[in-house]
Amino acid sequence: MYVNGQYVGMHEGGHTPFHFDITDGLTWDEEQVAVRVEDPSTDETIPRGKQFWLEKPDAIWYTPTTGIWQTVWLEAVSDARLERVKLQPDLDRGDMIAEFETTHAAAGATLEVEASFKGRTVVTDRIAIHEPYVKRAYHLMNRNIFRTSAHHDGWTWTPDNPNLFDVKLTLRMDGRAVGRRSRNVFRHAQDPHGTRHGVSEQQALLSEALALAVMAVIPTVSMPLAFGACRRKSRA
Repeated sequence: MYVNGQYVGMHEGGHTPFHFDITDGLTWDEEQVAVRVEDPSTDETIPRGKQFWLEKPDAIWYTPTTGIWQTVWLEAVSDARLERVKLQPDLDRGDMIAEFETTHAAAGATLEVEASFKGRTVVTDRIAIHEPYVKRAYHLMNRNIFRTSAHHDGWTWTPDNPNLFDVKLTLRMDGRAVGRRSRNVFRHAQDPHGTRHGVSEQQALLSEALALAVMAVIPTVSMPLAFGACRRKSRA
């Protein structure tokens, strides 16, 4: 990546976001950003799915596609900001494990955490930032069996009832929120305990939030959190 003709950094990998501090390359007038992407389609060691590694498609292989497929943008950020957020549900305990990383300049700031389900607030928290890393556990199910999937879906996530918790984070410095950003990404992972409520390891899937990869500042974040298991019928 180049800013005003000056090299500022590089990134390898086609599926993860990244960011660069370009302050030293700015002219504070009209700025020019150039992004150069190289995708060697003939390299057979790169994961490609069914995209063909030769110039022309053949048989069952798809025509290769390449290039920039996500937005590139410039954004002014505060020195005090959230750098990384990770939200992970613990289905067995009914908890949301939250990890926050801030810049050192955020020392003395306050992080506000709010979690809600279908408009109903279930968590509010204010964290005084003393060090760059903070970890919390929030008990979303609140010892209420009807919120779990013991009898029915409750508040958990399933394909038939894809329930989500809304999580809002606000970083305040001297009472003022610094910027705004929202983002959400999810993946499925097997229940690490193997079995849960008589469900086999193959049947129990835990839907958890991905580590939030941040392009820039995240002073205020609003995101949904999938919290539950996906049960699949076993075949004889």
